[in-house]
Amino acid sequence: MWSVDVGGATSAPISSCETIAGVRAVQLDARRDPRGALTEIFRSSWLPDPVPLQWNLLRSVPNALRGVHVHIHHTDYVCAVDATLRVGLKDLRRGSQTWLKDAHYALGPTDLLCIPPGVAHGFHAPQESLFLVGASAYFDPADDLGYRWDDPAGLLFPEVRDPVLSERDRSAETLSELLRALEPHQARLAC
Repeated sequence: MWSVDVGGATSAPISSCETIAGVRAVQLDARRDPRGALTEIFRSSWLPDPVPLQWNLLRSVPNALRGVHVHIHHTDYVCAVDATLRVGLKDLRRGSQTWLKDAHYALGPTDLLCIPPGVAHGFHAPQESLFLVGASAYFDPADDLGYRWDDPAGLLFPEVRDPVLSERDRSAETLSELLRALEPHQARLAC
């Protein structure tokens, strides 16, 4: 359930996620030598539009769950640095061919995941994790919506028990409430 073949070679590292329209994955290439390794994590030629304007470094304790979040205006770029990060996705774009479908990724240090607006996402760290999240727009709290991680209608992490959550994620609304709030924005989220 938590593995995905993102495919691609060094010369053409892009792969589309067949289960969620518009989600793209990049297989990163670690170049090793006696000193260690160098991994390019982003080139605008890989994912030319939209370009990330802000990068954030996140450290999560074991069993931390961030989300489930969704954005109306910006794309997220996620790259694990030192551990495997479990990513759950749900398409909330009403006009999408994959509307309300789920996808799961085991994102390791050689993967970059591009999540478009309207695709809800949560990040679960089974162990202490360090990861980067880039965004195609500067942080705006009005563009950071979400729903409860344990809502049965939108459950992305059924095996997770007692995760470490932020107060915001603990008190988030239900998926049905979020879908009602997204309704006026569905034309913008069309893919």
